[in-house]
Amino acid sequence: FQAPSVALEALQESLAAHPAGYTVTQGTLELREAICRKYQRDYGVAVRPEQVLVSGGSSVLLFLAIRLLAPPGSAVLITDPGYACYDNFVLTFHGKPIGYEVPADTGFRYDPALIGKLISGRSKGILINSPSNPTAAVQDHDTLKQIAALGVPVISDEIYHGLEYGAADARAVSMLEVTDECFVVDGLSKRYAMTGLRVGWLIAPQSLVAPLQRLQQNLFVCASSL
Repeated sequence: FQAPSVALEALQESLAAHPAGYTVTQGTLELREAICRKYQRDYGVAVRPEQVLVSGGSSVLLFLAIRLLAPPGSAVLITDPGYACYDNFVLTFHGKPIGYEVPADTGFRYDPALIGKLISGRSKGILINSPSNPTAAVQDHDTLKQIAALGVPVISDEIYHGLEYGAADARAVSMLEVTDECFVVDGLSKRYAMTGLRVGWLIAPQSLVAPLQRLQQNLFVCASSL
């Protein structure tokens, strides 16, 4: 699919009007404010611009969040089946990915009780993905609430939000509707067909944005000015 025409026009205008220089490491304030308005409009949750970090796609931000939470030797719980790169994000930092099963005969629903049984002293994060790649399952509010109550930081990959189809109650719930103490990743790639333009954002507890910003500054510098 081609990106929306309004986005393509804005890109051309930006190229003509502005130097292609470095941007603010955390992301331009105008963009972060727009992201906050989106979460208020779509999910009814209040997000401050200071909680938002913009980068070159959501994969970079998953990478940063896992690096911040999970030091070498720790474990991160990951869906099985799940997106293949999740394991690699954890292994890169000498952590251990622990798969929690989401069986087909349950409609690929998450089982908070099973996840709870897999938690140990080494567990530093639970990675969830709804709507999911590859199962397409959409988890409900109560399931996410139970996962949040397990006491381990949750990283929610919400890059497929906006691609739910079917009944009205199939709307994807953001983890931010359940708890403020989470890391939510999303971006423009999927719902806006802008995969190659690489724009993503991470919403995190405000106290943890500064170390994430330092990691971004040293590893990736900033998002593209486009």
